[in-house]
Amino acid sequence: MLSTHKSRIRRVTVYGEEVRSFDVAAVCFDMDGVLVDSSEQVTLAIRKWAEETGVDVSGRHHEYQSLTESEFVGRIAPSLDSVAEANRIREIERDLATLTRAVPGARDVYGRIPRDQSAIVTNGSRGVATIRLWSAGIPLPPVFVTSDDVSRGKPDPEPYVVAMSRLGTAPERTLAIEDSVRGAVSAREAGMAVIGFDRGDGDPELRGVADVMIPSMRSVLIS
Repeated sequence: MLSTHKSRIRRVTVYGEEVRSFDVAAVCFDMDGVLVDSSEQVTLAIRKWAEETGVDVSGRHHEYQSLTESEFVGRIAPSLDSVAEANRIREIERDLATLTRAVPGARDVYGRIPRDQSAIVTNGSRGVATIRLWSAGIPLPPVFVTSDDVSRGKPDPEPYVVAMSRLGTAPERTLAIEDSVRGAVSAREAGMAVIGFDRGDGDPELRGVADVMIPSMRSVLIS
């Protein structure tokens, strides 16, 4: 179960390659790869879509993790209708979303932060993201920013700018936890500090964007 701890948070300390503390008013979580592990479902969804359309996605599944559906279609199959195909990908993802599980340690960290001090910021669609969070046992926060809420997804700063506007916090007092370079750049461009999360299979370039790296969500202490 998620923690019922409701004390106001003031500091986040991470124990990764180095010990770092951040004085914060709010924490913004990326979703896929940080709170939930949807990698298997994403791979299955993209394979099914590729089979239906005849698009060759060999070795390119990973690109989808940090793109919106329409961005992915536009990059991998520019001759197709990106809106129609994006909708089809979402349909397939919704069918698979109930298989999603939480990233180890994520529910505990997320559950220790009062809902009005946290946000989830994802490039995914609201429908699919909601099912994934529900399946992983993670409640939706009041501030939940998806591709449906912005005109430009990550790496543009708009998703995090929107999140901070809804939280009512300043960039220097808002922390992001991200597992992708595009997400980290988005938070950085919005003026936020960034914790980079890499379980060992991430993009090595994330290290150059994040303030500090962690190998596990259990490396995060809320106080």
